[in-house]
Amino acid sequence: MFSEAITVANNHEFILESCIAQITKDLGLEIDWLDERPNSVQMIIEKLNSRLEKLLFNSERKIHQLLYAVDLNEEKLYSQMNSGDYKSLSDLLSKSIVERELKKVIARNVYSGKLKL
Repeated sequence: MFSEAITVANNHEFILESCIAQITKDLGLEIDWLDERPNSVQMIIEKLNSRLEKLLFNSERKIHQLLYAVDLNEEKLYSQMNSGDYKSLSDLLSKSIVERELKKVIARNVYSGKLKL
């Protein structure tokens, strides 16, 4: 499902921008966490990963706040982290956050009629 969401977002600039806005709002990030306009989901993931590395370095307590804000399952994430498929916690979190937020944005736009799939 995430690969389909990536394809939709990469083909619709307003979905990418809506995803960024949703991440910014839910995580309470400053507006300028992206220093350039992203042209792909991968670019959003990379920029968010970089930002999360800094956040997590300064406060491990932030992890729980992030999971709550985006509505991610903590047990599932720790299980995924132990699978060895991710380079770091920030790598796992950035991919999981973007996936969750992208699905929210796409669903909202499909139901409102702004996006036809």
